[in-house]
Amino acid sequence: MPAALPTTTPGISEPLSKYGDLLTVDNMAELLDTSTRTIYRLCDKDELPYRKIGRRLYFPKHEIIGFLGLEEYCIA
Repeated sequence: MPAALPTTTPGISEPLSKYGDLLTVDNMAELLDTSTRTIYRLCDKDELPYRKIGRRLYFPKHEIIGFLGLEEYCIA
C-alpha cells in the first residue's frame, strides 16, 4: 500500500506557523538557514522587508510570505 502524500509542502508552511506575526533576526536566520550576519547584510541592502523598532529589526510575517512567494502554501 503506497504512503499517503502530504497535504502541504513540508518545510514551507510548518516552520512559519511556529512564529508570531513579527519575526526577529534570529527567526529569519533560522527560517532561511543562514547566519544573523547575512540577515543584517540583506537588510542593509534593502533586500528583505523589515521594520525597525528602537534598535531592533522585525520582519512582518505577511510581508515575508509575500516576499518569498509562499502565498499558495500559507492559509493566513
